[in-house]
Amino acid sequence: MDKHQELTITNELTREQVEQAAEIHYDAFKYKVKYLLLFTGSRKKAVSFLTRALTIRNGLYVLKADRVIGIVGLQRDKEAYIDATFRLFKKTFGLFGASWRFVAFKAYKFFVGSPEAHELRIDWLAVSGEARGLGVGSYLLQKVQEIASDMGKTNLVLEVVDTNPQARKLYERIGFVHTDTKKFGLITSKAGFKALHYMNKSIGKSK
Repeated sequence: MDKHQELTITNELTREQVEQAAEIHYDAFKYKVKYLLLFTGSRKKAVSFLTRALTIRNGLYVLKADRVIGIVGLQRDKEAYIDATFRLFKKTFGLFGASWRFVAFKAYKFFVGSPEAHELRIDWLAVSGEARGLGVGSYLLQKVQEIASDMGKTNLVLEVVDTNPQARKLYERIGFVHTDTKKFGLITSKAGFKALHYMNKSIGKSK
């Protein structure tokens, strides 16, 4: 039996499913969220913020029995998967808390940059605990490649942290090649990594 048979993939979510996606995102990247994006240890605040900040149309979501169990966030051109206004920061953290967090968020986005015109960038990929062993990550990456080809993109790009060798093996198994490594040392150590590995996969355009 096909292990994907009971799964559905979509880029449209109900309000409840958006919150589920935000929860998966937070649980997978909580240290990155805490020390690089939102600077808060409150899961409730972070999930509430992400629920409003995720650009749902720029993602793909795997559903099992209508529940989100896997997400992939994409950046095409300058439109990122996570985007937020100062108003959202203010609503979540108050005026003072929003002021410096918004500046830090903009600095992070500037540092990350935008993909080249021929590239589709995978910003975030995460699956829930219940999705282990179902091949959800590979399934999402396969669909992303199809989308990129349909868009006329010739390359998929992503970054993987040095502390996640399993993810790097997954990417290499499906054809991604390591192109560069940037070391950050103590600057990002609290966020759970000290270096980023940059990876690239060439794809063909659909006819």
